[in-house]
Amino acid sequence: MTVEETRHYLESYKNYKNRVEYLENVMIGVHSVTCDEVHGSSGEHKTLDDYIIMKDDYENKMADIRNDIEQVDNLNYRDVLFYRYVACLNFYEIADIMQFSKSTIQRILGKAVEELSHII
Repeated sequence: MTVEETRHYLESYKNYKNRVEYLENVMIGVHSVTCDEVHGSSGEHKTLDDYIIMKDDYENKMADIRNDIEQVDNLNYRDVLFYRYVACLNFYEIADIMQFSKSTIQRILGKAVEELSHII
C-alpha cells in the first residue's frame, strides 16, 4: 500500500465512527418494519437487522484499522497514529499529550504512516 493509500485508509476510521454513531441513533428510532411492496432499490426500507449488520461491518473495519496500528513497533509512531486517526485529535492536542512540539508530531506522523504502509 502506498503512503497516500495508507493515509486514506486511516482517515476512513473517522467516517466509520461517524456512521456507527448515526446508525445507533437510527436504530433507536426504528420501531416497526413495513411490509408494503417497495419498487426500486433506493426506496427500500431498512429493518433493525439491516442496521445491526451495517453497524457490525463498520465496527469490524474500525477494529481492523486499530489492529493494523498495533502492528507498528515504534511506540511513538503507534501513539501518534492512534491519537490522530482513532482518537481524532489535532496536532496541538497530540503534542500536549506526548510532550513534543507540533512540528515533531507532524514529522513522527509522516514516518509512522510510511512505516505502516510497509506493514499493511
